[in-house]
Amino acid sequence: MNIHRYPQLLTVIVLSLMLSACGDKAITEELAKIDEPAKAEEPTKEYITLENDEKLINEFGGGYQKVPHLSDINGNAVALVLDADGKVKDKPVSVLSTGETERPQFFLNQANQLVNPSSLQPFTNIGSSKPLTLLRNKDGHAIIGENGGYSVTQINHLGLPEDNEVFFNTTTGELWKDSNGNLVTKKRIDDNPYLESFPSYDEIAGLNLGFRQTAGSDPGVIFATAQGLYYPVWRTSGLVNIPIKRHTTITAATKDGGMIVFGGEKEHYLGVDNVLLYDAPTDTVYPTTATKGILVINRNCNFNDEILEERFHTPPPRNEIISNPDLGCWPKNIRQFASTIHSGPVGLLTKTNELWGIGSSSFGLGGKRSDPMDWKSKVALPVKIAENIKMTTLHQGGGYAFTFGYALTNDGEVFRITGSHHATDIQENHVNATSSAAVNGQFIKLKVPANDYIINLFTPTFGTRILALGSSGNYYVLGGADHLTSHFGNDPFLLELTPKAKDFFSMSTESATNALTIIQYLGVDGKLYQYTDRRYNWIVSDYPDGVSPVFPSYVDSLDYYTRPRPLKSTEDIIFSEVIGGGFNFLLKDTQGNYYTKATHAFAGIFLGNQEDFGNYRVLVKLGPDIPAIEFLQNNPKFEFLYNDFRVLVNKEEKRIALIDTGAPLISAVEYGGGSEFFTSPPRSGERAKYGSVHILPNEISDRLFFTD
Repeated sequence: MNIHRYPQLLTVIVLSLMLSACGDKAITEELAKIDEPAKAEEPTKEYITLENDEKLINEFGGGYQKVPHLSDINGNAVALVLDADGKVKDKPVSVLSTGETERPQFFLNQANQLVNPSSLQPFTNIGSSKPLTLLRNKDGHAIIGENGGYSVTQINHLGLPEDNEVFFNTTTGELWKDSNGNLVTKKRIDDNPYLESFPSYDEIAGLNLGFRQTAGSDPGVIFATAQGLYYPVWRTSGLVNIPIKRHTTITAATKDGGMIVFGGEKEHYLGVDNVLLYDAPTDTVYPTTATKGILVINRNCNFNDEILEERFHTPPPRNEIISNPDLGCWPKNIRQFASTIHSGPVGLLTKTNELWGIGSSSFGLGGKRSDPMDWKSKVALPVKIAENIKMTTLHQGGGYAFTFGYALTNDGEVFRITGSHHATDIQENHVNATSSAAVNGQFIKLKVPANDYIINLFTPTFGTRILALGSSGNYYVLGGADHLTSHFGNDPFLLELTPKAKDFFSMSTESATNALTIIQYLGVDGKLYQYTDRRYNWIVSDYPDGVSPVFPSYVDSLDYYTRPRPLKSTEDIIFSEVIGGGFNFLLKDTQGNYYTKATHAFAGIFLGNQEDFGNYRVLVKLGPDIPAIEFLQNNPKFEFLYNDFRVLVNKEEKRIALIDTGAPLISAVEYGGGSEFFTSPPRSGERAKYGSVHILPNEISDRLFFTD
């Protein structure tokens, strides 16, 4: 394959028909279009009758009007539920021969395509607008695939039918759908796999499947996630605390096919149009000769995977790539970014299910360069790491430092992303990192349950275990300490979660032995829980094995440094939503208050003056003394971005605001942490208070919203 250019991808607007909002005429017009789009005339109304031809009456005093050309999987008629005046009162149902009604997960049209009961239109899934056609055996029964889903065919980009499976929860019988209503299939089949693209909100919704029931609405912007520790100051944990600079970046996609990197180094990226600095007092940005700031990056290069493959064993030096940007050009049909803290994007997943390493390989994935010591540079030869990849956890949230990422293939296999990643076989040929032929740089294959099919993964904060979701609805912990396999094992184990989980927000394993696993989640009852598995751990802990309540106390942010802390109980608080995850998360309650864990996220983002290893079991309720909360109270149209709460978004007015996380290190001149793109040093002028919030000028925000 030799692809030099991709057509521009325009925004696709999906319109859904909501029956509850439609009048009878609107419904019947839509029904007439289901199988024959050219015919919009109103069909003849037909009602469900009993054996004696008496009209079947429902609880609203009306009848059941048949929907033409639709049936359920058993051939029963589909009908609208009408009241005595003929108005639609409820969603369509299937009517059995006995007169009883059911609400199946899908209907079927005459072409045997799965139809959404809510819209009465054929179901689609992420990346494809093509319907899914149910396969039946010679007796007319639905065929169950080898992985437990409904066997279907789906038209691929070549116009040919391709086998796939639609998964349903084998425990409840319900179809697996993400928060946007897309069906979950075994394979990712894309209509237009070579169109230029950036990750869409649909991708985010797909990654939340099974782990977030309260996924946020589409913010209209795409930011690459790097969920690691945003410490303004990093201190070692030894006897001597040595301050070390730790700078982070914030990366966003632009609607014209480029990127904006806040706090990036110009020499680390190709295609930098100019470097800008933000002046807080005047709320303006202007070009600068400085090498660090706001980078506006275009993608005007020709991607040619054949040339990149030819240079795999002789990667070009940085100056050669700069003189010939095509040697550093990424694939342009991007659907997921892989990001890590301190490095930003280090890889990407394409619509053709190829995982590419780009930029720095210091903290995972990454491209190749001729000088391995040039670790700071992100200008490198892009490398195709693996094929047939469905998703990576590095898109959900970048791992911290050397924390591992994980990949799920279209075949349901789970791999830990580790090693050099540039896989070769015994003859040193470049091969797929998930291939059995790989002997160097290969991914580590994890054991999965024998009688369940993994459909999604949840990224750990750190450690060598991963939380996985089976099509059965069961949750498993996969993986283990590879060097200690003989002692600790790496067989998957089933989680027993009572109460059931609504939103997961943190997972970690004890780093030295990998024997202690801790998973924190928001229960369906609005309370916070922790699952602890200590089966191989000999360290004494008052955390009981299994599920137990967690975060029983909180402290108001104003009182955080008061000693002793004036703790308050979380007993009467009902939590409703999780934002972020891992080291950095926010919890929102039903009253609109925000909380975060004491230490990491709080001290690192909202205070910034020191690293405080306080009580991990204490939450901090963020009050108006925190600039971000004060900002939200004064600007109620803004909300925290779902995957990086350094970013605040006003979707209605299309504005972006960023939390300032710069802080002094040793002196007023030298500082560490945060994203460096301001004209003035932190803690001075408009930046006098740590965590101050700044609404970006229109010329920046206008580039970031994908819709006008």
